[in-house]
Amino acid sequence: MLLSRHTRRRELITLLGGTVVAPSLLWSLSARAKTPRIGIIDDSPIWSASRHGLRDLGYVDGQNIAFEYRYAGGMPDGDPVGSGLVPSLARPGGNITGNTILGAEVAGKRVQLLKEILPSLSRVAFLWNPDNASHPVQLAEVRGAAATLGIKLLPLAVRRPDEFDDAFATMVRERPEAFLMTNDPFHQLSIGRIIDFLANNRVPGMFVTREVAVAGGVLSYGASLPDLFRRGAVYVHKILQGTKPADLPVEQPVKFELVVNLKAAKAIGLTVPESFLLRADEVIE
Repeated sequence: MLLSRHTRRRELITLLGGTVVAPSLLWSLSARAKTPRIGIIDDSPIWSASRHGLRDLGYVDGQNIAFEYRYAGGMPDGDPVGSGLVPSLARPGGNITGNTILGAEVAGKRVQLLKEILPSLSRVAFLWNPDNASHPVQLAEVRGAAATLGIKLLPLAVRRPDEFDDAFATMVRERPEAFLMTNDPFHQLSIGRIIDFLANNRVPGMFVTREVAVAGGVLSYGASLPDLFRRGAVYVHKILQGTKPADLPVEQPVKFELVVNLKAAKAIGLTVPESFLLRADEVIE
């Protein structure tokens, strides 16, 4: 989540949720208003973690805060540094701060985990969106990790809904043994279609969030979204209490989750080693 604050006739505080994957949260705080107005962009169940966090801090909707809702249609948010929103995570400066779903070398870690569960892995597909500012960095990271492990990477660029058919046709032709993707908001709108394609073609997929593994993806490894959204509420509180965004460093994730959907794995004939299951934070059976 990224917070920004502008001051003119009214204060504007903006929170970009999850940067790569998640929606964004917008606060509009009138200089003359008695009740801060909090606007949520692209509301979804995950925002309940932020609302609960705010409630724990004493903010009650309709009493001392008010929520407004807007929708961005799954437009990508991007990496806070790579997209130029902040010069660095430690010193964001200006009017922007918050937390980010991107952790150091996490994309490369996903490749390593796939290699552990599939020791003979030699080809992996990677779905990415060229219009998302954070994706070139992630593509480079995945490419580097794949090369180190002797794996051929098959990038699949999809920036519009009609490009999924070509991406799937390429996978059928090239026959990768595993699949990776980011948590791009636009791609998430078609996650059911992606999961069905992988299941029908018996290709194990590695995803970013637990929610996708629960929905039928074989594996996920990434930051805990509920944890990020709860921690975002703390930043909201600090800024509403007068702390300057420039004094709050952009936080990277501190809690990561490895989830294995054993039922989905068995459905495509994938045997998950017991040692791998013992390392998982959650096994869905």
